[in-house]
Formats: sequence, structure tokens, C-alpha cells
Amino acid sequence: LTRMIGQEIRLTRDGYKVRRHTDGFLNKKIEVGTKKKVIEVPDPERSKFYIAMFEERETGILTDKEIIDDVNAMGYRSRIFRRWNKAHTAVLGHTGGELLTIKRFQEIIKRPIYCGVKIEKWTHNKPVRAQYPGLVSIETFNRANRGAVFIQENDDKSLEVFYNHYPEQILSRKMRNNPL
Repeated sequence: LTRMIGQEIRLTRDGYKVRRHTDGFLNKKIEVGTKKKVIEVPDPERSKFYIAMFEERETGILTDKEIIDDVNAMGYRSRIFRRWNKAHTAVLGHTGGELLTIKRFQEIIKRPIYCGVKIEKWTHNKPVRAQYPGLVSIETFNRANRGAVFIQENDDKSLEVFYNHYPEQILSRKMRNNPL
């Protein structure tokens, strides 16, 4: 178990996938040298919803509520998961299959995996470029997020992530003792 977790951490830091696929993607095994590694490829059925979310938010014409209505009209429903008993021997029911809400939409838009960048505990919360392209480009991701999450590509191909990044906003400090 220790060797397996150590290898999973190394694979994550190299940009490969080690867990369940993200919604909008499917896991696919590829051969790298003599080893099989897992990457994510766009899901032909579900990726269109996420691409539409980012592209409509990027244009800035529609409000979040109008974008949600458009995506729900396309047929979006959340993924369906099975509910198991404590012993994990029988299925009790199902969860999911719900329409997109504003809060869920805002959570999805902030996820950098959709532009091919991984940020998680095993990467020390530093951005790592995934070994597969995202559903949208980094530029589209940045414009859709409007500064809430901003990914910057440096000249040496390294990545930086900024949260609440509004460089055009001018801050004026108010002082109790105003010299003017």
C-alpha cells in the first residue's frame, strides 16, 4: 500500500490521473514506454455541457442564470451515483440526475482541470500541467472566471495561479488623518 500510494503521488505530480474521472472526461489508459498510465479524454456525451458553460461565460453577454437555463435546455443532468449499504453489498438507491444550479455552476467554472491544469494536495497546491489537454484553453478559462481564479503561463512554461486577481482595480486607502 505504501508503494502504491507513493507511485500515485509521483504520477499525479507528473500530470497523470489516478482517481475517478472528472465529470466531462473519461479515463483512458495509454502506454508510456513500457508502462500503462491513465489520462482523461473528453466524454463524447457530457463534455459539450462544460464547453458550453465556459464559452457562454467567456462572452459575458448572458447572465449566469441565462447560461444555466441554456445548459439545462441542452439536456444537462448531474451524474447518477449508486447509494450502497454500510457493508457495500447492496444498492439502496441512486443520487444525482439533477438540473444545474447557480452554486454548482460557479463551483464548476473555478475548477482548473477543465483547462488542463491540476491543483491538489499531492502537488502541494501548486499548478501542474496535465498530460492531456483540457476541454477549454487557459485563456478561455481566465476570461470565464473574470479574476476569481487566474492562471498565468510564464515564459519558461511554468504556471502560476492567482485567486481574486483584479489588476485593473485601483485601491484607494482611506486614512483617519487625511493630510489634504
